[in-house]
Amino acid sequence: MKKPQPITNIIRQFLPEFKDPASSPGIQQKLHDYWHSEAGIIAPYTRPFLYESGRLVIFCDSPAWANQVRHQIPSLTLQVREQGFNVSEIVIKIIPVSKPTTSKEDAYKNTVALSSKNAKAINRVAADINHKGLKKSLQRLAKKSGNPD
Repeated sequence: MKKPQPITNIIRQFLPEFKDPASSPGIQQKLHDYWHSEAGIIAPYTRPFLYESGRLVIFCDSPAWANQVRHQIPSLTLQVREQGFNVSEIVIKIIPVSKPTTSKEDAYKNTVALSSKNAKAINRVAADINHKGLKKSLQRLAKKSGNPD
């Protein structure tokens, strides 16, 4: 049985240029601080990570944000170089990086209750449905009526 190895050793086998942020926290922190103060609208949806080989990898929340960043690569490269980072290439990866902006409770906070008229209409429709799951869901929805007519 092999002795367990640190994950960074395993990663380095596949990505030899991997730079562990713990090995140079000052550089990574400077990049992170710069990014979140200067990257503008893309900052909340992206996260930079610097590799030793001069590649800057930018993790993006979605293909839409990745596309936005791709259009900005020339200017981003210049801006990051001006901050003292030796970047020769920017690589974009799509990996969710931002936290959901609302909790489940917050999502329901601004919902409008059904009128009793609409609840009755939903119940009439549900009565004619044969699919058990859909029928139960509609009946549950109709029970959410909070506005008496």
